[in-house]
Amino acid sequence: MIDKDYPTPLILKELEYETFQYLRTRKELREEVIFQSFFQDINLFFQSISDKSKLNSNRLSFESGFDQLIDNKLYHIVVGFVLDGIETRTAPKKNKKSVSNYKFVSYSISIIDLVVEKKVIKRLHFDYAISNEQPGPRFHFQFPGEMSTYIDKKGVDCAKADADLSSWFEKPRIIFFPISFALLLEFIFNEFPSITTNKIKNDNNWLGIVKKNEEVLLKPYYQNCSDFFKSNHKPSNLFYRNFYYE
Repeated sequence: MIDKDYPTPLILKELEYETFQYLRTRKELREEVIFQSFFQDINLFFQSISDKSKLNSNRLSFESGFDQLIDNKLYHIVVGFVLDGIETRTAPKKNKKSVSNYKFVSYSISIIDLVVEKKVIKRLHFDYAISNEQPGPRFHFQFPGEMSTYIDKKGVDCAKADADLSSWFEKPRIIFFPISFALLLEFIFNEFPSITTNKIKNDNNWLGIVKKNEEVLLKPYYQNCSDFFKSNHKPSNLFYRNFYYE
């Protein structure tokens, strides 16, 4: 299975905890005007999850954004995720095994024009399709995904955005790799660089966080992909059609 080494809910939540713990220390986000609201939301969210003893049972949900120049035009970039699941342990005590009970895992990025038209330009969301409860490839992204409360509060007519972007039309679901909040931000920092984000991107502590996320999420994922092609399976057992949809 493509997700056989996907981290347990608690491990994934701990990755997110460490990411937010780091971001709330960055003075660049605190001091630069366009990031201040984003920084405040980061701190409020971290306060809500600061008790690590409750992290396993908590449903994590975050969405916020910041302004960014893209092709010499100011846009608002929105990033968010919902992570719902609990890690349990099986008996006996000597050989306890972690069991993942995921309910919902989804990350999103939106680009909004708040200067001229107050409209959604782009919106993508990245899902982990849990077992057979959710259709599509196990890891996939979709365009555009439903609008959110945060976008609505920014003055965007979400009903119109849903209609214009055909949010009701959920297909195609396109294969993608597992993602986390740190990997989502790393994507944004590389695609839409700025003086502020470059300072974060080049910081050794940030590099350590990204490296850890890659080790936990991407390394086993690509190893599983490689193992599939190395194995002696039936010619009719195809990577995309079978392995990725299992």
